[in-house]
Amino acid sequence: MTEINWKKLFPEDEWKEVNIAANTNPGFALILSSSYAILGWIIDDHMSEAVNIWADCQSFLLRLKNESSEQRNKDLYVFVICEEIPREKFRDIEKIINDTHGARKVFLERRGRSIEETMSDTGLAKDVTRFENVSSEISSDLGKILPQDILEDLDKRNEKSILQNLLDGLYKK
Repeated sequence: MTEINWKKLFPEDEWKEVNIAANTNPGFALILSSSYAILGWIIDDHMSEAVNIWADCQSFLLRLKNESSEQRNKDLYVFVICEEIPREKFRDIEKIINDTHGARKVFLERRGRSIEETMSDTGLAKDVTRFENVSSEISSDLGKILPQDILEDLDKRNEKSILQNLLDGLYKK
């Protein structure tokens, strides 16, 4: 199983990993849940399995969504990450994407990038390449005008905490 450093992209105060037993996993490398969505990740570099397992994966997410009342309003996503989508799979993928039942299906190409960089293409994740050196950039440019506690929160990339602290007037120079 591919190890994914998802915590760089999805803040732990918003997202939790859903642990599933290996014998019930239809093919996900990772499942994440937040207050508004459940994301299932299939990693299939050569697209040899994804077109065959996506329906089982979608059904699994639907069952997960229906397990409790707090899950029922969440949006479902099945993300498939591959190195490059083979031309001979285009028709299959088009059928999968056009299936509007259950979950949104999104295919992402790595094209030489890491899995985490590719995951950042979703719009739900942080851009790993953009934030890689935030700490040094902030300390050199903004460190002269911002208090240390806001710099630390910026470095953690915790937008909710920063906004709440600003609203509460906790940042003082």
